[in-house]
Amino acid sequence: MNHSDRRAPVPLTRTEIKCLSYVAQGWNDEQIGKELILTRAEVESILNITISKLGAENRTAAVAKASRLGMLDEDYRHPPFRQGGYKSSS
Repeated sequence: MNHSDRRAPVPLTRTEIKCLSYVAQGWNDEQIGKELILTRAEVESILNITISKLGAENRTAAVAKASRLGMLDEDYRHPPFRQGGYKSSS
């Protein structure tokens, strides 16, 4: 555990946690926006606020820190796809 992780977790909103979870799955801002019915600019703003709250340098670091702090659902790595939702192209 990093020293920066020792302080109490910063409370994140449900939307912030959802956005981070989607980032962890490789979704881009447009995909996240469509899923959460937000504009791309709103998603960018939410993620920037979340990065700041976590004291992270970027999205990847924010996901890693939130995961270490137990703020993300254990299943965040598994896509919450619904029928007709985004699917990764393999």
